[in-house]
Amino acid sequence: MQKCKYGPTNTYMINTPLGEFQLECCSYGIHSLHHMPKVFKVEKTASVVVSDQRYPDNGYQYKPVKDCVNWLQEFFDNKEPSSLPTICWSEEKTTDFHLNIWKTLAERVKFGQTVSYGQLAEMSGYNKRFSRAVGHSMRENPVVLIVPCHRVILASKKPGHYAAGQKDEMKQWLLNHERERKVQEP
Repeated sequence: MQKCKYGPTNTYMINTPLGEFQLECCSYGIHSLHHMPKVFKVEKTASVVVSDQRYPDNGYQYKPVKDCVNWLQEFFDNKEPSSLPTICWSEEKTTDFHLNIWKTLAERVKFGQTVSYGQLAEMSGYNKRFSRAVGHSMRENPVVLIVPCHRVILASKKPGHYAAGQKDEMKQWLLNHERERKVQEP
């Protein structure tokens, strides 16, 4: 069990329409959220539920777990999630640059929107020539979907890579999923 300044962390497995995600959080917020399957497969009827956890919780489940499950359910129901679950950046071993990029992306690039790597650099207060550094930040993103690195695309409007090129099909599915909702809006 890891600890952060807010107390111990726990690790949960969450079933979703895209397979299992591993969530690590403390009582304050989310530390990481990662897609686990190596093979991309969609089961549209799958519910978003906690399927397992590393340490027993004596009947108490961290609020960030419930918030994350609710957020994921709204996301997969093709609704723009009402609010972001709290992310605990206190123990994240990273740079101020990465944190700034991730926070800007999570807070300013909404469901169904995309930005280029250069645009995200500019939105975060940097020169657009920092696009490669932004790409590195996307590769290092510890909280996928919630910090929506799939919404960052090439300046040519092509999707670019996802998970260092290992999950490009998933990125395309996520972009299409969000576009579907946008098309359905009045």
